[in-house]
Amino acid sequence: MSSISMPYIIFDNDHGGIRPPWFSLFVTAGAAILYLLLGPAPEHLVFDRFAVQQGEWWRLITGHLVHGDFSHACWDVLAFCLISVPLEILERKDPVLVTPVAVILIDAWLWIGLPELDRYAGLSGIINALFPLLLYRLWQRTKHPIIAIIAALAASKLIIEAFTGQAIVTNTLWPSLPSVHVMGVIAAVLFIMTGNLTARCRSTIRKQKIPSSLRYNRPGARD
Repeated sequence: MSSISMPYIIFDNDHGGIRPPWFSLFVTAGAAILYLLLGPAPEHLVFDRFAVQQGEWWRLITGHLVHGDFSHACWDVLAFCLISVPLEILERKDPVLVTPVAVILIDAWLWIGLPELDRYAGLSGIINALFPLLLYRLWQRTKHPIIAIIAALAASKLIIEAFTGQAIVTNTLWPSLPSVHVMGVIAAVLFIMTGNLTARCRSTIRKQKIPSSLRYNRPGARD
């Protein structure tokens, strides 16, 4: 695999071109098509506690892809596309891997942490897992202060929404659940920490496999 270098940012490059962000485009198109074909909150796809208890387990996944009204769908689908596409271009596997982590954590929170909640729909929890990860990848590559400012503003928004229980930007028919957004951020943090720990372990293993005589007698090597 080669790479193409652009100012401040390096993109993965396969066979002479940037690989299309297929996962992000598939989820974006899927959520949009579901709304256009089935309308708001399709009864057989939303997260429904009673239905899940009756064995309709697919709702634990499809509930994240359907939306309560047109505004809800527009906000979520657009935000997902604008965040997930550049993230997948930067790190091809990130959206594919962090999305199921977010889904599992969010579903667990809906089931255990919000027992009074009967129904849920929307991509916002997953979006809140993707956005911190995108900022982290950009920070790794650029160390630009604007990334830190955006992260601080996003964290402030999340804290305000968590305390007030209301969304600051959006106003949709189905009420916002800031605690679900927090679970998305937690999924991103766990993903980043696991990735860093795995990278350190692999680096340690590689160093242990290299004989010390080779490791310290290479040209230019230093103690």
